[in-house]
Amino acid sequence: GDRKIKHNNANDEQHGEQPPHGGMERKASESEEHHPEDWLDKFIASAYIPLMTVKRGRYYLVAMAIVAALFAYGWVSFAFSLFLEPPDESAQFLPDDNMLVIVPEQISEDFLAGEFSQFAEVRYPFGIDRFDRGDFNVYEPGQDRGEVRFSGQFDLYPAAAQQTFNFACDTAGGFSCSDSACSFSTLMFPSPGAIKCFLPSFQSWFLSRNNMTTTQATRETFLSELMAYRGADNEADDGLSRPDKLALIGFVGGELRYVRIDFYTSIKTDESTVDKAEARETADDFADAVNAYARSVGADRFSMGDTFSASPVWVGVEAELGIVAGFYQGLIICFPVAFAVMLASTQNLVLSLVAIGTIFFIVVSVLATIVWQGNQLGIAEAIAGVIVIGFSVDYVIHLGHSFMDAYHGYGLPDRASRFNHAAVGMGGTVIAGGITSFGAALPLLSSQHLFFPTMGALMAATVAFSLTFSLLFFMGFLLVAGPEGGVGEVVWFLRCCFSEECLRKSRIVTAETEEDMYKMQDAKRERELLLMQKQGSGMGGGGRGRGGKECTV
Repeated sequence: GDRKIKHNNANDEQHGEQPPHGGMERKASESEEHHPEDWLDKFIASAYIPLMTVKRGRYYLVAMAIVAALFAYGWVSFAFSLFLEPPDESAQFLPDDNMLVIVPEQISEDFLAGEFSQFAEVRYPFGIDRFDRGDFNVYEPGQDRGEVRFSGQFDLYPAAAQQTFNFACDTAGGFSCSDSACSFSTLMFPSPGAIKCFLPSFQSWFLSRNNMTTTQATRETFLSELMAYRGADNEADDGLSRPDKLALIGFVGGELRYVRIDFYTSIKTDESTVDKAEARETADDFADAVNAYARSVGADRFSMGDTFSASPVWVGVEAELGIVAGFYQGLIICFPVAFAVMLASTQNLVLSLVAIGTIFFIVVSVLATIVWQGNQLGIAEAIAGVIVIGFSVDYVIHLGHSFMDAYHGYGLPDRASRFNHAAVGMGGTVIAGGITSFGAALPLLSSQHLFFPTMGALMAATVAFSLTFSLLFFMGFLLVAGPEGGVGEVVWFLRCCFSEECLRKSRIVTAETEEDMYKMQDAKRERELLLMQKQGSGMGGGGRGRGGKECTV
């Protein structure tokens, strides 16, 4: 399309044809008379442009109606997109009739399994100060993941410290949980074997070997016996194996650095991320209760250290919530980056703002579609949404750049000519790109893994909305109220500094704006005369009188 326009402009200059409008000197393009070769060009020339340019008087009626309708639709979609929430069910990536879903369900229902196999295990360590990630690089997550920093003041020997530890063991079974993720009314699974707490059995074991309690012995005897208990194989009838004791009692370099309590909760691992996140708060409340008791009996953070809840399930919760948060971060990053790219490619602030508004409507329309389908913002939707978000930017940037190129490259100052140039030169390309992208999304819909149908649906929806808003809303807005000449460009803003006089002078005078120019000149006539006296010049080159000739600034 660009090559055709250049060729036709050259022919115009040779034949000495005059431009049909006032404004910047240019020659009429014969691209509208050229017979397109493919069906997309035919569609643009014979259907799209005639439809959008239906005019009555000075107004493009069809373009204005389309812009108004899509503007309203965009804000309705924005209102519905606010209802998008994380899922209230566990993430599922395979259909219900897939054998990888059916077989585990049959095994759990028809065969005897472990009592706690479907419930989350939580650990409460004492003696860990923090986890140092000083050298961790988020872009290389498999390296330098960090080191545990132990509390330098941790000591289990004082009676208050042992009392605090036993308090945690005794109260865990009765700590209430009213969250929907808890299958029972308590945080811990209601079974004697659900908790792994070594200190009561160690105290009994110590008493039988030394005829004294752990609080009566010296520190050296307490620690040496604790190390012996840790390495014993089921010498105490406490249900703890040697690997359990090695994990619960942490001797590092011959020193006792940490101890911990493990128990299975009544939180099922297949609950939704939102429900598990709420139940995690209850688990943290239990840690706060233990820490408060430690301070009340004198086992403050300088001897026991504050405990906290830790679980592999919490890692999954953080990962899933992080993915969803990343989706919103992607949206936040998308708009300023798209604005910067649009401004760099067009050098026009007005057009860039219109483009960002168009991209905003495309994104919220896709999000509203998710809500209308009854879906929620799960892992698959968040990942797929971040991937396909680029489609909402692509077509708008191409059309906007072509609209500005009509002025800088071909000397077309008025909206209608620039609209025709962008439509002929880039409209078919945009539609062809949308068709191929939409077609690429269709095979994903037949995949067994549910992530790919989700991504395919979002990809197809994004492409469809991008084509609709870019060709109808964005181009329609530019045809109705887009910048003319150099209006809105960065240099134009810097030169004018928002001066009313400069804004008046920078306006391109065409046949369509002639009447407005008359009114503006009549209203500002006295100011113009004063300005011309100061400048020592007449009106030539600065405007157009009622009987004067067309000229440009």
